[in-house]
Amino acid sequence: MEFIEDSFQGLQREANKDSTFILEKEGYHLYFLFDGVSSAHGAVEAITQIKVFIQKNISVYEKSEHFLLKELIEDLNIMLLRSKLNEPFTTICVLYVPFSKNAFLQYTHLGDSRLYGVKQNLVSLTQDNNIERMPNVLTKCLGLKKLETGDFYEKNIAQEYDSYLLCSDGFYNIMEKKRSLFLQILNKDLNLLKKEIARLIFNQNSDDATYILIKVKLVASTN
Repeated sequence: MEFIEDSFQGLQREANKDSTFILEKEGYHLYFLFDGVSSAHGAVEAITQIKVFIQKNISVYEKSEHFLLKELIEDLNIMLLRSKLNEPFTTICVLYVPFSKNAFLQYTHLGDSRLYGVKQNLVSLTQDNNIERMPNVLTKCLGLKKLETGDFYEKNIAQEYDSYLLCSDGFYNIMEKKRSLFLQILNKDLNLLKKEIARLIFNQNSDDATYILIKVKLVASTN
């Protein structure tokens, strides 16, 4: 299994409220990316409590070669509401990668953090939850009381892409302006790629910019 990740504090931010969390289990990997709402007082602590909850309860959501992503995200929101944290608002984007090449990958998200499939092109697999023409105003994220069961989802996807990219808005706001350049470098060796991305993002991002890049072809089992 090969992947890289990195995070860059935004030039206009006093602290980096983005975060990642990766679970490497025997039969699968789970990749989480969070973007704590910059104005939310409880965002950082909310992400900490989310990670603790996942570690303690992960087995509840394991179902053979299927993972209960929808149920996990809904339970995370319930946990945050019961925590009484002040403004525990954060986006979340999750990718489940089983090691069996015949199994489907699964993903889910809330907010404006994105999942891209990478091959000959960059394909956004998620749709931002924000107000049209007001991209900084989220309509959905973890920690909101108004969320209902129908707001949570999970989707299956065949292993059709060479790589998958989870990223926060501070990252893709730069990437979308240089799609051709990013597409060229995203197929490089991972060690070289991390340096290339750092060169393009560091001191260029006004908002926190975080990503995880997973090479899925190296994950698939030959069994």
